[in-house]
Amino acid sequence: MDLKWVLVALMAMLSGGTDFGIADEWPQWRGGDLTSVSSENDLPTVLDQEKNMLWRVPLPGSAGSSPVVWGDHAFVTSADDNSLVLICIDIAKGEIKWKKLFDG
Repeated sequence: MDLKWVLVALMAMLSGGTDFGIADEWPQWRGGDLTSVSSENDLPTVLDQEKNMLWRVPLPGSAGSSPVVWGDHAFVTSADDNSLVLICIDIAKGEIKWKKLFDG
């Protein structure tokens, strides 16, 4: 699986499956308390497009950072040619809300 799809799958997993209630915020690498542990229950152990993947969002290029999950949004970075782009995704809909391009 391509790295950019792994990040998207991780975001879907962190959303708690089909329950879009308030889940643990995931503000940084390894989560809020840096333990890589979520208090959510019944998270999938295997991601399958047919069974439990709610959506996928194509990213413009490779990504090397952890996604940030806050409220009902996920934030990911991706390469876009020679720039870095920050992308905000609506977790419930799997839609890109906005993108911010950083040159350099």
